[in-house]
Amino acid sequence: RRIVIATGSSPLVPPIPGLDTVPFETNETIFDLRERPEHLLVIGGGPIGMELAQAHRRLGCAVTVIEGARVLGQDDPELVQVLRDRFAEEGIEIAEDAMAAAIRGEAGAIEVEARDGRVFRGSHLLMAVGRRANTDRLDLEAAGIETTGRGIRVDASMRTTNRRVHAIGDVAGGLQFTHVAGYQAGLIIRQALLGLPAKNRTDHIPWATYTDPELAQVGLTEAQVRETHGGNLEVVRFPYSHNDRAIAERKTEGFIKVMVVRGRPVGVSIVGAQAGELIALWAFILANRLKMKHVANMVAPYPTLAEINKRAAGAYF
Repeated sequence: RRIVIATGSSPLVPPIPGLDTVPFETNETIFDLRERPEHLLVIGGGPIGMELAQAHRRLGCAVTVIEGARVLGQDDPELVQVLRDRFAEEGIEIAEDAMAAAIRGEAGAIEVEARDGRVFRGSHLLMAVGRRANTDRLDLEAAGIETTGRGIRVDASMRTTNRRVHAIGDVAGGLQFTHVAGYQAGLIIRQALLGLPAKNRTDHIPWATYTDPELAQVGLTEAQVRETHGGNLEVVRFPYSHNDRAIAERKTEGFIKVMVVRGRPVGVSIVGAQAGELIALWAFILANRLKMKHVANMVAPYPTLAEINKRAAGAYF
């Protein structure tokens, strides 16, 4: 009676002239390499590109990240700057506003030419420009299921244009995270098995970029809040350098930034050690529409990084 499409996504390989003539890796194939790349060229400065760039640099490879706009463009620029500084310290070259126009060469000697004429040379090429929904072989038109440029069209209940069919995860064209697919699966189970209403929402969905330091976000960034709430925004910051656990472990780089509107957090950005762990509390706060007073009432064990969340609430008051 019901069908759920959960076919996921695959690495996006854009039609850059010459790409079909040179060997390249994706995030699904690069782990098959058994010899260290001498110089890895990474096209794409999103989370996948930045994570793998840093990993390969720390394995001893020269690394150049080639990004058509700005690296980690979906995240708060103030936090991204902390990562940019770390990448520069580690010797990773970042080329921005460098839209790839042509690729040429052979294994061990690959060139990427940008639209502005810059040429980047390396031994290996990693394509990390995003992912595309796996819909090619589904024959969706036969079932009356519409698609968009990002994937299958769904409503707030994750139902497609065929009422008997739902789509979840990457193929549904929304946020592309494993934990989002799991969350949406729960929505389907509530509807299909329990007969309960369930609507998809994204304002409480966190994400993390697993660089060092980590970068994590839930809700709106500061720029988004200023655009939607204007003068009602209050921004609260607290640095890792004032946390005793961070000091003891020599991980004092980074800070938390909480965007508050009328006492209620609407977005949280964290850059620093275990940011992906710390963001979970704020995902809970946003999911249940709680206020800063509820975080302030919490007692965190000492000494832990979790005290950073508590201290941010204290700073607000």
